[in-house]
Amino acid sequence: MTKHYIFTITLLCALFINTYSAKAECQYDEVVQAAQFQIGIMLTWSTHAEIDHERFIIEKSDNGIDFSEIGTVTGGGTTENLKEYNFLHIYPSENRLYYRLREIDFNGVISYSDIVIFENKEPSLVHVVRLSDAFASEEFSIKLDSYTEGNLQYNLKNWQGDLLNSQELALTNGLNDINIDVKDLKVGIYKLDLVLNDKLLDVLTFKRAEREGEEKIPMVRKN
Repeated sequence: MTKHYIFTITLLCALFINTYSAKAECQYDEVVQAAQFQIGIMLTWSTHAEIDHERFIIEKSDNGIDFSEIGTVTGGGTTENLKEYNFLHIYPSENRLYYRLREIDFNGVISYSDIVIFENKEPSLVHVVRLSDAFASEEFSIKLDSYTEGNLQYNLKNWQGDLLNSQELALTNGLNDINIDVKDLKVGIYKLDLVLNDKLLDVLTFKRAEREGEEKIPMVRKN
């Protein structure tokens, strides 16, 4: 019997542009949820206040880095009334999907939500429920939901597989946060192995993004 799981994310309510000085308000009544139906995956969220908010663009990815647009939902403009939103992703074929919202106001100011992960498979004792934006310039953050305790090790590797850093921490029952400092990494794509009690749990991928004023480094990504 197929089991379905619901994951939630916390959205970034402050919109930003370039130096993050431009902001618009967006207050959420319920954060985004993802649930599977017979014809697809339903994303739902709601707000109780919006200012100059034009639209949500729904994006999906199968690797957490390369996102593509799958739909648009009209925003509430300027309102202090409860607004409920939903979007149905019809018949996705992937077992694991990453979703995020791109928020755009009428002035073109843009922000991205955290990433919500949807999985349609038998559950493990530990799973990733939230990632920070996969394009990280300062810190890459992970939230794990665990039904066990143990020693969790993460191994940071470059795209070629060379080990750059390895850390171990005590995993506890419930939600666990991992915050990885990436400021000293070169711009590029990195892999993060999560190992629980000597067993590979997951492999995550993120890109160390450029900061303003930082020298750009040409990149070629392998397929």
